[in-house]
This record gives sequence, C-alpha cells and structure tokens, in this order.
Amino acid sequence: MTLFCIPGGSGADPAGEGFYNCSDVTIADSNNPTPTDDNWKAINYFVTADEIAKANDQVWLRLFNATGTEVVFEKLDITSANQETIVWADALAQTINSQYANTLQIGVKDAFGNIHFDAQNLFANQVWTEQTGFNYELDVKTLNTPTPTPEPQPEPSPESGTWDAAKTYASPCTTVTFNNQTWQNQWWTIGDQPGSESWGPWRLASESANNSCH
Repeated sequence: MTLFCIPGGSGADPAGEGFYNCSDVTIADSNNPTPTDDNWKAINYFVTADEIAKANDQVWLRLFNATGTEVVFEKLDITSANQETIVWADALAQTINSQYANTLQIGVKDAFGNIHFDAQNLFANQVWTEQTGFNYELDVKTLNTPTPTPEPQPEPSPESGTWDAAKTYASPCTTVTFNNQTWQNQWWTIGDQPGSESWGPWRLASESANNSCH
C-alpha cells in the first residue's frame, strides 16, 4: 500500500500553510497475485500407492454428500495403454477438474488458494470441496472377463484297428485298416471283407462320393 499526496486548493494561503490531498493506493504485483477465496478444504488424498490397476479393470471415483447421496460418479476403463498409475490418475483428474470444477477439484493448493494437479508429485494431490461432510472414494474394480465357450469338436469315428472277419461292426462309420488302407462301414456288418464288393458295407475313408460317413 502506498500513500500519494498532491498539493490541493488554488492560490496562496495568507497564513503560509500548504494543503495536500492524500490517498491510499494498493499496487498489485503481477508476479504475486492476490490470494483467492480460500473456502476449498481437502477431504482426502486422490490416490495412494495401494491403488494398482491393470488392463480390463475400471477405476471408480465417487463423491457423497453429508447424507450419503452420491453426487459425483466417474469411471475410467483401464487398458494396457493407460494402466500405469500416473497415466490413468492424470486422465481421471483432468476429467474431474474440467467437468466438476464447481463441486470438487483434484490437485495441490498453492499459497494463493489455487488448486493445480501435480503430475510430478502424484501422491501429494488431494481432493478438495467447499462443502462440509462430503466423503470421497476411489476404487479399482476388477471386471469379470467371460470365459470363451470352446468350439464343439466332432465326435471321432470309432476306431477298431485292423479289420477282423470274426468281429461284428454294429456301429456305422467304424474305422478299420485292411491291406494298408483305411475303411469305414456304412451299416452293420460281420465277415464282409473290405474291398471285396463294390457296393459292400465298407467304403474307403478317403472316398467322399460313396461314403456316407462324410
């Protein structure tokens, strides 16, 4: 504050007395702004070292008023690209500070009452609100990843090894080997040698045109 005085009145005073007009003037320094309204109070720290998130998680930020009613709910999906704490915390803080600036702010308060998010000192950032009785929660939610349903696999054809003339092959599409070839029966059979009849019960497994097992 500076006192400025200038001569006042007009003409000479017969008694030789001087008169001055004085005023108190405050000059603001642009490098040191006037402190702002200091109604914002910290209610908790924004994040702690215990809050670890990984890909496919969600981070939930919630603010409740004095009666327990939720007044802010913001969530952030975590991917492999933002799972580092400083990355998702920075993104979440910027969202809060831009969308809910009149309700809460996240950061560090300077000497003039201004709140700024400090990415270089993550765990120093706090949650600030002008209201009393508000509560803040930050939770890392692990989402349930559905287990993929396996593709159904076709039932393998019954394998009976080498063809046996004395064996009954009751199940169609039973696979046997005979004369270094693989055969499949088309119907119930016993004693029918594979390949002995053009239209017998046995068909080459590699043959698709006349093999009903394909």
